Amino acid sequence: MWLDRIRRNAVPSARPLPREYKERLVKDYESYFAGNLEMAETILQPNIVLKTDRHLFGNMSVPLGAANLTQANDYVTLIRTGWDQADFGVTRWFEDEYAITVRWTFNGTLGADFSSLKTNLPQGSPVIFHDMDILTLGPCRGKIADAYIFQDQMEMIYQMGGRTITL
Repeated sequence: MWLDRIRRNAVPSARPLPREYKERLVKDYESYFAGNLEMAETILQPNIVLKTDRHLFGNMSVPLGAANLTQANDYVTLIRTGWDQADFGVTRWFEDEYAITVRWTFNGTLGADFSSLKTNLPQGSPVIFHDMDILTLGPCRGKIADAYIFQDQMEMIYQMGGRTITL
C-alpha cells in the first residue's frame, strides 16, 4: 500500500530534487521532531499522510498517524510527552529521486509525568532506541507528502523493564 503511494507521488516528468535540498529537508525534519513545530508548514504538505507502528499505551496498543498538519503536530507532541529530554538524532540517511530514508536514534531521559507505558525505571533514566522513516516527497513543491515511521518499540520496552510479552 505505501509503495503504491510512493509510485503515485513520483512523477517521472518532474525534475529531480537536488541532494542539497534533501539534506536541508532532513535537518529540518530532525528539528521538527526536536519539538520545533513551526517547521511543519515548511517541510510537510498540508495533507501529509503519517503512518507509524502501533504504539503501546498501558495494556493496549493503538494505531497512530496523521492526515494533516495539525494531526502531525499532535503526534510529535504526544511522542515527546513524558520525557525530560527527547532527542531524535539523524544517524544516517539516503535518497532516491522523490524519497528519503532516515535512520535516527532516540536518546531520551524519562520524566516524572511519563505515562505511556508502565515502568519501574526512576525519573532521569536514559532510554535509547532506533527508528527508520521513509519519506516521500511531493514532486511539485518537494515537501514531505508521506512519512512511514518504523520504531524499534521492542528495544524501548526492554530498556524500560519489559521482559515478557503476553498475547
